Amino acid sequence: MTFRLRTGKKGLELRLHELEAAIMDVVWSKRLEAFAVSDVLAVLERRRSIAYTTVMTTVSRLHAKGLLGRKRDAWLVASETCAL
Repeated sequence: MTFRLRTGKKGLELRLHELEAAIMDVVWSKRLEAFAVSDVLAVLERRRSIAYTTVMTTVSRLHAKGLLGRKRDAWLVASETCAL
């Protein structure tokens, strides 16, 4: 999969859209290896008004990009130990 660079952006947002970057920031900063969408939603809701379905859709897109794995009842951070 190829990622496009987003001009005028820095860090994660250089390659990911704003919400994708925010979700990955939550996952990485909390050192989550497995999580439910509601875990990420709880953190994001402190920063902005956001719907569960929006977070779920974005997490699904991150899975499609290979950044997250999927296991029954949990999302997984993609790593060498996560068989996607």
